[in-house]
Amino acid sequence: MALWAAPVVGVALVVPFADAAEADAVKDPVPTTVTVGERERDGERSVSVAFSLVEAPQPYLATSGLVTAVLYEHGKALKEGARIVEVDGVTLRAHRGERPFHRELGAGASGRDVTELVRFLKATGHKNAAVDTRGRVGIALVTAIKDYQRSIRAQVDGVFRPSYVIHLDAGTTALDRPEVVVGRPVNAGDPVGEGRGQASAARFTTGDGRPVTMPVAGPYVLTGGDGLEEPVTGFAFEGADAEKLRTRLVAAGLTATPPNDMTPDEVFFDLTLAAAKPVTVGSVATSALHGAPGGGYCLFRLAEGADPATATPVKIDDATPLDGEVALAAVDRAHVGEQVVRAASRLPASVLAGCV
Repeated sequence: MALWAAPVVGVALVVPFADAAEADAVKDPVPTTVTVGERERDGERSVSVAFSLVEAPQPYLATSGLVTAVLYEHGKALKEGARIVEVDGVTLRAHRGERPFHRELGAGASGRDVTELVRFLKATGHKNAAVDTRGRVGIALVTAIKDYQRSIRAQVDGVFRPSYVIHLDAGTTALDRPEVVVGRPVNAGDPVGEGRGQASAARFTTGDGRPVTMPVAGPYVLTGGDGLEEPVTGFAFEGADAEKLRTRLVAAGLTATPPNDMTPDEVFFDLTLAAAKPVTVGSVATSALHGAPGGGYCLFRLAEGADPATATPVKIDDATPLDGEVALAAVDRAHVGEQVVRAASRLPASVLAGCV
């Protein structure tokens, strides 16, 4: 059976000319106007705080025995009397004195270390600790020593021993990885854990490690953790100010990532920085902005329905993305309420040329 292909015959399609109204409908619309709005802005953003730490001496045990507990929390600041480890069931506490205890202190002992013992006992809750009238270990101080021995589950005999404590250098604020293991024996002179030093400097960074910049002026408030609301005026701190900030972060229950092979800094993540007092700014579609050749931007003031050729350029020194908004920019509040062209790119070149 033969298949035949029929020739295609040209067909003329007649389309009537559009009338004037229809023609106008398919033209690019005349640029419409929009009113510059008003927003409260605090510049809130997520930040991290990186601390440079001074190298800290490693603390050592002054006793031998079997480790029965590791009591300190990794990276948490150790105050005077903080529980660190147990050896043979006796709790060894942190001693933050200027010098370590170097001898046994019992009835009749005197000297600078006795004065330090009184200070230590009072700091750990034994408020009645006191030397006698000759500045020696008398009945009151022996009683305080016995109370302390009971609190740490040591033999009660009224003699204070250096083995009851672990001396921490003034530069050691916390302990990181333990060097002792529960169930294993230790000897006097063995290290307890890696010491963590004081902060020498601090700086705020973004999630990718870049320096923090804020779109609004300070002062600012740093929040996070358990109720942290720390006033700050800048994004970098030195010396005592850095250590003070670090202490506040730890007190708020925030845990830092310790220095490692990737970074020499201790870093606290998941914090929020915002202006203490939000500022009022103008808000406008980014399409309303036109970049000026000499820097900055222009908005184009225009009455609704007016000829675009009559739009007046208004110089804007700065315009930044509006936090949490899509295609909106923040401008000076002085422009709030102004009618401006929504799409500056549609304006005639002669009008855009006025933006300098």
